[in-house]
Amino acid sequence: MIVENPEGCTILDVNRALAELIPFDDQHLEFALGHYQELAFTSGLSLPQLADLIFRDRGFLDDHDAHLYVVHELLFPGEEPSVEANVSEDCDTDEADVRRESECAGMDIRCDEDGFWHGIVDVPATQRKRGAFVDAGPIEQRDPCIGYIVRKIPQHELTPSSPLPGKLVLLGDTYDPSPLIPLIRRSEPFALLEPSALPEIDPTESGFPITVPVSLLVHEATDAYLPNVDPQQRTGKNRTQSSVEAKTRDRGHSTPAMAGAFARRIGAGRLVLYHIGARFPAPDMAHTRSGQDKFRLACMREIERQAAQTWTFPRAATRIPSSRMGLPGSHHPPESGTHRGGSRRAE
Repeated sequence: MIVENPEGCTILDVNRALAELIPFDDQHLEFALGHYQELAFTSGLSLPQLADLIFRDRGFLDDHDAHLYVVHELLFPGEEPSVEANVSEDCDTDEADVRRESECAGMDIRCDEDGFWHGIVDVPATQRKRGAFVDAGPIEQRDPCIGYIVRKIPQHELTPSSPLPGKLVLLGDTYDPSPLIPLIRRSEPFALLEPSALPEIDPTESGFPITVPVSLLVHEATDAYLPNVDPQQRTGKNRTQSSVEAKTRDRGHSTPAMAGAFARRIGAGRLVLYHIGARFPAPDMAHTRSGQDKFRLACMREIERQAAQTWTFPRAATRIPSSRMGLPGSHHPPESGTHRGGSRRAE
């Protein structure tokens, strides 16, 4: 990989070049992620602090004012923009609301009559790269919250032997993401060489056939009751299955079982759990010999098991810092239109 800049190469130039590698294959993706993880580690900042630095200071070195970016706002029915598009430094306002020199004026995107935001990102496929199409919709939480559906757009018209395009469902905090289901099952935004290229299938036997199964669901799992691995109640005193479920829902969050049930309902091929509560610290995956790390790992495995129990597939995966995960192969559509397993892969 060669990185060039007539004005002198910077870390930001390298980051942009690495970002170009991400859509190609898993090997390029791992190379790029390794760089970003090393950058975050050496910065001495937390990941939220590093993200804020990149967002507010126009890059890692604050040196490329010509590299423009934009921030759009998705608005619910009746909701007004949180800040005006052009706020100058002379105004008596929060510094975070001031539009930076390299920030273009964003759009206030209002939802349609169904309450969804269609095509907030629409990148056409080219001969060199697949495209992407992103929809967004509301999910249930105590505060307004949104989920996203990311569809990969193939470079060519689909045939019955074509790899299935990938589809990712990414959820914010929620106790019920079911309002997003019509958006997940909407018609796919790409061309078919013939209708038989995308027959309906039901990979998890959920009773809801779909043409393109969900390759990956990212779902929160804030709390869980773990009596099998925590009889001493190290993760909380006087907790019961019903009390944990009730309190989790009341606070607008989900348990692993709730995440697994939704994964089954939308036919997800892979499930990643995140937003694990602070009572379940992540184990050190490189050193799991200590009693503490063995206990932490056992908690993660039990959380995964509980999600898998309400899902069809054998095991979910908890999101542990620095871990990576590839997308699974999707399910080959059989003649009957209902199938579990198979070899038609997702790209």
